[in-house]
Amino acid sequence: MKKDFIKHEEVNYEIRSMGFFKANALLMGTLKPLLPLIGDITGAIKGGIENLDEGELSKLLFKLMNSLEADQVNDILREILSETYVDNKKLDLDTIEDYELPVKLIPVIFKLNFSTLGKLLGKLEEMLPKD
Repeated sequence: MKKDFIKHEEVNYEIRSMGFFKANALLMGTLKPLLPLIGDITGAIKGGIENLDEGELSKLLFKLMNSLEADQVNDILREILSETYVDNKKLDLDTIEDYELPVKLIPVIFKLNFSTLGKLLGKLEEMLPKD
């Protein structure tokens, strides 16, 4: 299992990979309806999310979140943050008071879980007829 770590306000967060199928289900089930609004995401992740700098990824996330209502944002954040741990215990998402922590965690989560999907999407798109 792939994992990554990030420290925020003296707390170490462990982010574990969701696994290909859960990440794919999240991406396609939750975000697919939004793709017409954020078509540049597919172009941006074709080369792999790890190739995006933090500013580019933040712009994509900001565009995504602005297209949603508050309840939808919270539901998506819960799903995205579902594999985040503190001291080997799942992060209690009810303790998050603002968006500062998710904003720090989401780029790491996206790089960990969706980079491979982005590369796969790029390869599949190259196989499509051009006309």
